[in-house]
Amino acid sequence: MGGPIRKDRTFFFVYYEGLRNRQGETENATMPSLLERQGNFSQTVDPSTGQVDPLINEFTGQPIPGNQLPGINPISQNLLQFYPLPNLGTNGFVTTQTLNQNND
Repeated sequence: MGGPIRKDRTFFFVYYEGLRNRQGETENATMPSLLERQGNFSQTVDPSTGQVDPLINEFTGQPIPGNQLPGINPISQNLLQFYPLPNLGTNGFVTTQTLNQNND
């Protein structure tokens, strides 16, 4: 849009461009399985070998018997509420979020 302010001397011009885009975006994530939330890692498999991946006690360097933790710290247990439950397989999580793009 534009027009004269003073004839043949001064003019004004205004331009505006806006973009509003809403687009679905699929996100994949790995979550602790239901067994892992209880401290049971006996089903955790190394994808490269297909074998059960042993848990190692970092203090002693020895494997944890049966890949099962004796108990989960209460602080860690409280943090699990912020992780969604798996909805794809044993520990996969898929969600679709709306990507908002607002440009002026």
